[in-house]
Amino acid sequence: MKRRTFTMAVGSLTAAAALAPSLAAAAPQLKGASNLPPEHPGAVRSTQMWNDVRRETSGLVDVKSFNNSVLGGDPYMMAQLRSGAIDFYLAPGGTLGAMIDVANLEDIGYAYNTSGDAWRTFDGPLGAYIRKAALASNIVLFEKMWEGGMRQITTNGKVIASVDDLQGFKLRVATSRPYIEMFRQFGAQPTSLALSECYLALQTHIVDGAENALALISTQRFYEVQKVLSLTDHGWSGYWLMANGDSWNKLPRAAQASVSRNAAKYALLQRRDTSILNSTLVDKFHRMGLAVNKTDPATFRVHLKPYYAKMRDQFGPLAWGLLEQSVGKLA
Repeated sequence: MKRRTFTMAVGSLTAAAALAPSLAAAAPQLKGASNLPPEHPGAVRSTQMWNDVRRETSGLVDVKSFNNSVLGGDPYMMAQLRSGAIDFYLAPGGTLGAMIDVANLEDIGYAYNTSGDAWRTFDGPLGAYIRKAALASNIVLFEKMWEGGMRQITTNGKVIASVDDLQGFKLRVATSRPYIEMFRQFGAQPTSLALSECYLALQTHIVDGAENALALISTQRFYEVQKVLSLTDHGWSGYWLMANGDSWNKLPRAAQASVSRNAAKYALLQRRDTSILNSTLVDKFHRMGLAVNKTDPATFRVHLKPYYAKMRDQFGPLAWGLLEQSVGKLA
């Protein structure tokens, strides 16, 4: 009897071991998406993150990353996230802002002097407020935003040193109401284009310049079709890692904990990576032939009083107050 019991026990363990891989294999493969090129720190770290999650959950959470806008432009990827065709999406704040209006506070011009100002803002009460608003639309936002960096202006030859240089200037801006409003206030002609459309628009002179973070200017190779880099630091860009609410709620709590823990870990690593990369790029662009000029932010901010008043009225005193709680008085 003892021998028979031992044999049955071994047989049961063997069967369970054989079944475990098949259970993992039966778990559906999930989709993650972004507009970032493969070499961007955001794409690199998100791939590493999903590899760690896959390993920790024994394949239960298996996310395949689709970067570089291969699943479509940002508005289309946002629609896919809402429908559940995409499960996870690393998206610019302006893209989220098309649906969750308060997320557009990320793009308030000249609100952040450094990336550190932005991290403090969105790691704090304003970030929590935005995450709560997103839940009402069945979107889960993870705790830490990912880094894009301070935004600069590139042109096909014109130096941007003051508001006067922007009069009538055709500028590609991110899909963002605050950026469009700010550059209109400056007298420019802002055109909102998806990142995937920007290179061709610059190359064919549909627009004469663009505003982007340094890492995107590098990884999207915009320096090939631009001649001047003006360091305006007019805004900050970050990325929200988000999940479709239904996809998220289907995961066991232990799997959710693994995703949340790794999302926070890799967001911090990506912030460091992108900050290091951005610190090297101005010299790189200069060596590659771009003329580089610095600007005085005060010469631009002095024109923004009506803009700030308009933004405050549009977002309301609560959300605007949470922003100013972190960055100081704007309007």
